[in-house]
Amino acid sequence: MLYIEDPKGTVTELDTQQRVVWQYKTTQASLVSAQRLANGNTLLVDDTKSQILEVTPDGKIAWRVEKPEYQGQAMRRARRTTKGTTWVAVQKAGVLLELDRKGAVLRKLEFPNRMPAHALPLDDGGLLIGLAGPGEVRRLDAGGKTVMTFGGLNPTARMAWTSGFTPTPEGGLIVSDYMGGRIVEFDAKGNVAHQLKNLPWSMTSVALLP
Repeated sequence: MLYIEDPKGTVTELDTQQRVVWQYKTTQASLVSAQRLANGNTLLVDDTKSQILEVTPDGKIAWRVEKPEYQGQAMRRARRTTKGTTWVAVQKAGVLLELDRKGAVLRKLEFPNRMPAHALPLDDGGLLIGLAGPGEVRRLDAGGKTVMTFGGLNPTARMAWTSGFTPTPEGGLIVSDYMGGRIVEFDAKGNVAHQLKNLPWSMTSVALLP
């Protein structure tokens, strides 16, 4: 398990016996996203400096991109694509950015007032993106066209803010509704399959164990 500890300056990895096997510590940072990459490095987002960085197992910074133009705009999760680019969400700015290795913006998707916090790249070049007001997850094809919407104006699954989500093997989706205090599972057609409602805590993310 890989997680970020408060006050958000430490990333910790635990093994199956809950023993610490790796840590990255930094100061004067607010780490809000962590992804273990196929090469063994870890992709992080520091909201304090509006930067995305890639850290090696021995704690060295292998790659870093700063985006000072988004300072104070709530930079959130970053995810690496199979082609080596990186998607990052900037929540208050309402944008999703695809960056190359030099930090140049290859694509910019704009969602004014929709508070995007997460874009998950898919193997086919598409994306899953989470939005608020109404809460929904959209599946986009490689060209950026919406091909499926989970939630949205669906009255059965009206959600506030879909801050986290994970695909299921059957083609559906499990979504955490941060403001709504619930977890919703959708089938491949976008129908609600299961719900956990009225939870006493908020969920920023959700994952499905193998």
